[in-house]
Amino acid sequence: MGALEDLVASHLGGFSPEGGVHLPNTPGYDACLLAAGAANYACLHERRRPPVALQPARESDVVLAVRFVTAGIERGLWPDGGRVDGSPDGHDDGVPLTLCGGGHSELCVRNGAVLVHFGRMASVSCDPAGRTVTIAPGALLGAMNEAAQNHGLAVPTGVFAGVGVGSILAGGIGRLARARGLSVQSVVAMRVVTADGEIHALGEGVDMNGLERDLWWGCRGAAAALGVVTSVTLRAAPIAPAISHGRRIYPPFANAADAADRLRRIETIARACPEATQVDVCVARAGGAAAARGGVRIGVFPCATDGGDVPADVVAGLEMTPRHVTRSRYCDVPYHSMLPDDERDDESAPGDDESAPGDDGTPSQATPGMFSYVRQWFVDELGEIGAAAVAAAAAAAPTDESLVMMQHAGGAVRRGGRPADDDDAPDDDDDLDGAGALAFPHRRWEWSVVIIALWTDPGSRARATAEAWADDAFESLRGCGVGCYAVDIDRFRRSGDAAEEEVKLAFGEVNAARLRELKRWVDPTNVFAAAVPL
Repeated sequence: MGALEDLVASHLGGFSPEGGVHLPNTPGYDACLLAAGAANYACLHERRRPPVALQPARESDVVLAVRFVTAGIERGLWPDGGRVDGSPDGHDDGVPLTLCGGGHSELCVRNGAVLVHFGRMASVSCDPAGRTVTIAPGALLGAMNEAAQNHGLAVPTGVFAGVGVGSILAGGIGRLARARGLSVQSVVAMRVVTADGEIHALGEGVDMNGLERDLWWGCRGAAAALGVVTSVTLRAAPIAPAISHGRRIYPPFANAADAADRLRRIETIARACPEATQVDVCVARAGGAAAARGGVRIGVFPCATDGGDVPADVVAGLEMTPRHVTRSRYCDVPYHSMLPDDERDDESAPGDDESAPGDDGTPSQATPGMFSYVRQWFVDELGEIGAAAVAAAAAAAPTDESLVMMQHAGGAVRRGGRPADDDDAPDDDDDLDGAGALAFPHRRWEWSVVIIALWTDPGSRARATAEAWADDAFESLRGCGVGCYAVDIDRFRRSGDAAEEEVKLAFGEVNAARLRELKRWVDPTNVFAAAVPL
């Protein structure tokens, strides 16, 4: 046996029968990689090959996996794992381990890095009396939302059902953000395995030592850089059996200036909405010949989460009609789609033939054969400059599928997740920038502006063009941004000074410094190097 096989035999022999330990060219290895890369085509197209693929089924398996990777570091077994040229700290660090839940990030599978895929740890349990939901690291948002809805509850989550726990612990922005805050603001407990293989129970009302209190703070924002979270418990709130939501794709605007004017009108309407109502917006280039002339398409997606209708003044202000609005269970509201609907509107809405709820919600970035690259800003107010930047970016998009998504929040996010009727909720101006209770610091924002480059050409030139477009759009919004989302930091695509700047934008200089100090204590050998570069 070689050194790797020896290490597998000595450290992974206790893996549970339900779990999986897969070396290359053994049964289960390719199936594990296919599952891990199913939501991010680049992982499959580039045929990334981990030295070992692990599928834990229990928390004890996770402990063994982490100790296995740590022992491999000591023996020099993964020197080139996911190697990054010019990492932020000036060293040419390798990445020994990657974690895969939902699998939407290119960071989930890297050449030479041990893969831990959580598909066999996907349990979801709901405590209706305590109004909490507990999920394992392989659970997806759709399953969590379904379980909560079955008990008349909902948890603030992202808008795509196929996303995993990573989004929850990094932020989690969705339709309940205005009313209930972010996912990370709703976390009440978690269990974490650190690089030494120790298990830490963290949370509200838990007896924690000093290090664990720091972990409790740090894992709500930067968990992927500090350990493996094996379970998360979130606070849930009552939700109506059906909620009102809508979709309208406006006829193409002739140019970016006209589109920017409409975005300003939409922003005014959105900011005036009651906190139970939010209005997400998608902006893309017009298809066909209109794209060459700089045309822009805008879609609006209002949603009222209190069981009432989307307010009539919002519907009217967005130039929607009753047929643009429908009702469904909260967990069944589809992902924002800019794709045309199969059923065309009647003549009562002249020129609008691509609007009606009921699309299947399939996001383009999850389509087989589609590559993606994402940048993001938190923005408090677009204003004239921001609206112009978003519209110009959409007009210049490299493909019809690329878009700028504006997720609407404000409201409870500004109060740290406290609803407006909570007597203990702080005023909007209290501790907005310090956010000392958790590592995720950002509260003073109304929009999460997500720049999504999508393309199908596997060539390097197509990737360079798409990434340059997203990077340029990101820079054009710099004057409006108040921070960025840690989940979209990509140290493989943007290493060195760029990644260092994103860490500061994601956490603020004070929180970033505190996280670096915590990282030195809990992960001195940088086992969890693939995510946030601390």
